[in-house]
Amino acid sequence: MYDSRVTSILHCPRMNATDPERNSNRNRSHTRRFVRVTAIMAAILCGSALSACSSTGPTGDGVSDLDPTAFDTAASAAEPSTRRKSPAVTQIGREILPRAGMVVRGRTIGVSRVRGTEVARFEVDEVLRSVPWDQLPESTDAPVLTVFSGEPGMMPGAGREAIILVSRRVRSPNHDLVQVVPIEGTGGPERLHAYRRYLEIESLPREAERVAALLEYLSTAVTDSRRWTRDNAALEFGSLATARPDDLGASVVNVLRSATFRSNSSVVQRSLQKALSIAERNTSRAPPAPVAVVSRKDDLAPYVARYDAEVDAAERRLIVMEAGIDLQADAAPLLRRALDDRDERVREAAAATAGQLQITAISDALLPLLTRGEPLPVRRSTVRALGYLRATQAVPNLAILARADGVLGDDACYALGRVRSPEAVTIMGELLATAVGERRGLLEFLLSDTFVEQERALGRPLD
Repeated sequence: MYDSRVTSILHCPRMNATDPERNSNRNRSHTRRFVRVTAIMAAILCGSALSACSSTGPTGDGVSDLDPTAFDTAASAAEPSTRRKSPAVTQIGREILPRAGMVVRGRTIGVSRVRGTEVARFEVDEVLRSVPWDQLPESTDAPVLTVFSGEPGMMPGAGREAIILVSRRVRSPNHDLVQVVPIEGTGGPERLHAYRRYLEIESLPREAERVAALLEYLSTAVTDSRRWTRDNAALEFGSLATARPDDLGASVVNVLRSATFRSNSSVVQRSLQKALSIAERNTSRAPPAPVAVVSRKDDLAPYVARYDAEVDAAERRLIVMEAGIDLQADAAPLLRRALDDRDERVREAAAATAGQLQITAISDALLPLLTRGEPLPVRRSTVRALGYLRATQAVPNLAILARADGVLGDDACYALGRVRSPEAVTIMGELLATAVGERRGLLEFLLSDTFVEQERALGRPLD
C-alpha cells in the first residue's frame, strides 16, 4: 500500500495516478521542489517531474531507487570538459528510457491484485516509442497489454487515460511497469505535449541535432504563458546544467536571464540561475581560473548553513535530500542532525536519503527511530533504510516488526530479506512457517533466488 508521506523515490512526491486533477493542483504547489534531486530524487515531467511515478518492478516493494548512473558525484565536481556525458540530451532520455522497451498512450480497462502485485489490463491507443524486441502484436486491432506493478495504486484507475512506460518480462508477453504519466485533467495536455517533444528530440540520429532541438524547444517553452510548461522547461535547463553543462552557451544566455527575472519561484530560480551561470561561463573566451582542490566535506558547509537558517520544514527536507544527492557519504553529519529535526517530514526524508543512497555511516543513528514512538511514515522509511543498508544490528527490531500485519510488517520483511544475514534468514523461515495469504507469498519470494536476482539487477547485490 502506498503512503504519500513516505519518500519512495528521492526525485519528487509520487502522484496519485487515479486522480489527475488532484495531482495537477498538488504538483503546481510543489513545482518541482527537487531541482537537483533528479533520479531514484529527479525526472522531468508529471507535474514538473515525469518520473514521479516510477516502479521497481512486479515483485518489488514499490521503492524506486536512485539510478547509480544518474549522478556521478566525482564527475559532478569536475570541470565540464572532463565530465562523462550521456548521448541522451533530455532527463528522461538519460534516466527513464533506458529502462523502458515501450512508451504507449491509452487507458486502463481493469486492475486486479495477485499476492501483493497489481496486474492491470491496459488498452493501447498509440505507441509513442518502442524498441525492436518489444513490439505490439500486429494481428490485434485494439491491443491490450498485461502490466505488472509491484506497488498497488501506481496504475491509473479504470477508464483513465495515461502514458505508461513498460519493460517486457523475460520469456513472457507481459510487461513490468516503469513509469506512469497521467494526461487527464489540468496540466495533462501540457505533460503529453512535453513528453511527445522529448521523445521526438531523443529520436534524432545525431547528438548535435538533439542538443540543438532541445535548446530550441526549451528557449520557447521557458517563456510560455502556461506555468507548468514554463517551470518544466526551467527545471530541464537545470538538469542540463548538471548533466551536460557544455551544451549551454551564448544562444541561451538572454532567454535564461529573462526567465530568471520573471520567475517568482525560488526553486525554479535556482535552476535557472545555475544554467545561466554555466552558459555565461561557457560564453566567455577567457581561460577558466585555476580551481583549488578542496575536500568534498568542505562542501557540506553551505548545506548546513541553509539548513540552520531555514524555518520552513519543506525547505529543510529539500536541503537534506539535495545534500545527500550531491555529497553522498559526506552528507552524513547533516543527515544525523536531520534525524532529530523537530518536523517529522524532515526526519523521514533523512532516513529515506540515507537508505536509498546507502550512506552506511548513520546506520546506528537510525535504530532509535524504531523505538521512540515516531509517526508511521518515519518508521516505514527507517525500516526500509535499515534494509538497504543491510544493518545486521537492526535484525532483532525488524523481527518484532515483521510479525505485525500491515505495511510496516511488509516493510520489515523486505528489510530482513535485504539484510539476509544468517539470523535474518532464520527469522524469515520461522515467519514463513506460520504465515498465510499474501504474507506467505511475500516471504516465499523474499527467500527465493528471484528476489536476489532482482536486487542485483537494481544495483543492490545481496551476496
